[in-house]
Amino acid sequence: MKSLLHSLIALAVFVGAADAAYYDIGKNGENKVNVSWESNASLEMMVGRTNKATGFVYFDDAGKSHALLVTIPVRSMKTGIDARDEHMIGPDWLDAEKYPNIEFKSVAVKNKSGKPDQYEITGDMTIHGKTRRITVTGSARRFPARPTLEKMGYVGDIIQLKTSFKIKLSDFGVIVPERLLGLKMADELSISFDIFAFTNNDPGRKPEMPSTRPAVAAPPASQPAR
Repeated sequence: MKSLLHSLIALAVFVGAADAAYYDIGKNGENKVNVSWESNASLEMMVGRTNKATGFVYFDDAGKSHALLVTIPVRSMKTGIDARDEHMIGPDWLDAEKYPNIEFKSVAVKNKSGKPDQYEITGDMTIHGKTRRITVTGSARRFPARPTLEKMGYVGDIIQLKTSFKIKLSDFGVIVPERLLGLKMADELSISFDIFAFTNNDPGRKPEMPSTRPAVAAPPASQPAR
């Protein structure tokens, strides 16, 4: 899968007003990032995860301008079985050599009416060199910096991003071998993000505004949060 979710993700439940700021994903340690996926086939359930996603959330409360970028290194994804992991990232599947990252980049982020902690994020998901436009819903909680949190390794203002959605591998050109399809590997994957992003107010940085590049829509167009 190519450079997701910088996943998955443009999600944010922001508590109270906030100035324009970047929130970096992966800034304060891998234990603050959890991206997982699940394949539920007839004979086998496969669960994979990584804690090496990076990226940022940009939030401008005054200007209502938000952006999200999540990148996942394909080689960081683990299922608990080394031989299976090597096959998964090999040329017959995700081809990490040619497509080293999965990426999710927002093109539009809006608050869901009447739900201040829920956002609808439309973005370009790139896996295996193929880009598809998807829309997901997610939540976020904003925690102001405080000494008690800093002692636990949570330094600065924090946003916790959470979402769950589904994709089909075939939409991204990843073809499950017929002998395995539906038995040991499903075409549909359930993906979840639970990510903490931390403030980075570097004045030299500029916001990554929504892209205008075209993308092919992959049904379904909208996914509910779990």
